[in-house]
Amino acid sequence: MNEILEVTEEKKSHPIGGWLILISILLLAGVIVSFCNALLYFIVTLKISSAHFNPKTILFIILMLTSGFLHSVIFIMFKKKSKHIPKIMIFLYLIFTITTVILTLNANNVTQAIYRFIFVLIPITGIIYFWKSKRVKETFIN
Repeated sequence: MNEILEVTEEKKSHPIGGWLILISILLLAGVIVSFCNALLYFIVTLKISSAHFNPKTILFIILMLTSGFLHSVIFIMFKKKSKHIPKIMIFLYLIFTITTVILTLNANNVTQAIYRFIFVLIPITGIIYFWKSKRVKETFIN
């Protein structure tokens, strides 16, 4: 009887490990980078243009703050092992793939296109990982 309880508890509390550790670090880095970008852009714009913010500057700051907030929410869900994380991460990687493909198609030269194409492989790998990985299923779904 005790063995059955131990196995059940092990399944429920499968730790975040393997590639998921790297992904959690990248999510945390996304929080830090987004908020720092917003803050630095605000400070630089304030200093250079004497508080004259144009619409592009305001949009960039809003996008960075939104990105930081979304990274924070996803990081918290990731840490709490929400069962929705695989779907959310696949969706984010899909958006990143589409964005990178568009940037690749608009590249100015072949070298730039090849460089950007390499970055298409990263989110595609992430999609496959979150879709097929046994570790992801054991950590978030089971």
